[in-house]
Amino acid sequence: MTTVIEKISNFLDNILEFLNLSQNAIENVVVENRDYINAEMNVVKKSEKGIDALKEFAKTEEPSLSDALSTLAETYEALENARREKVEKLNLQFIKPLEDLLVSFKTKERELDEAGKAEKKLDKVKRKLEKENAKPEDKKDPVGLNVLKKKHEDALKDYEREENQAKIAIDAFKKEKMETIKKILVDIVEIQKDFHQKMINKIENLEQKTTAINVGDVVSSPENLGSLTEDKDQINK
Repeated sequence: MTTVIEKISNFLDNILEFLNLSQNAIENVVVENRDYINAEMNVVKKSEKGIDALKEFAKTEEPSLSDALSTLAETYEALENARREKVEKLNLQFIKPLEDLLVSFKTKERELDEAGKAEKKLDKVKRKLEKENAKPEDKKDPVGLNVLKKKHEDALKDYEREENQAKIAIDAFKKEKMETIKKILVDIVEIQKDFHQKMINKIENLEQKTTAINVGDVVSSPENLGSLTEDKDQINK
């Protein structure tokens, strides 16, 4: 049969296990996703040279092709600006709330420490009471026994109060965790939708510019023909 002390110990162990599992999982999410977000920011930084190269290339080409290349550069530039904005939002609306949740863990752990102290105090008084009760009747100290019974009663009440507060704290934390993560997920959906919608709009514009490229510009351009004629005349001379 499970004793009161064993039940108390099991209760605290179960809560601590729940907290530790949740804490470890959230810490891992924060570490790994901070790395992912930093990697996204590195993409933004490394894209600048490629975008500049496209802009310079666009200056050397025929009008319709130049327009499409410039639009491609603008599309990439807009993509990276949107990515930078996404990174900032993820840090603020994803990483920060999880870090705040970990701070809340620490508060709950301190509250559980109080329940743990009450458990140890109850266990200590209980053992003394059991030891006194185990003595032969002629060796027992009635006054001392009554004092121990009163201490045990008080220690049990203290623990029950701390246990109740621990239960309230844990239930509040579970609710806080659920609300926090729900809000994070809602925000992430909006952040990603906004990011990809901006990209779709830019890509549609790029598609129009690409379709408008006139391959005939290279063949029929009077400027090109004039240049070719001049080159030919120079060679004949």
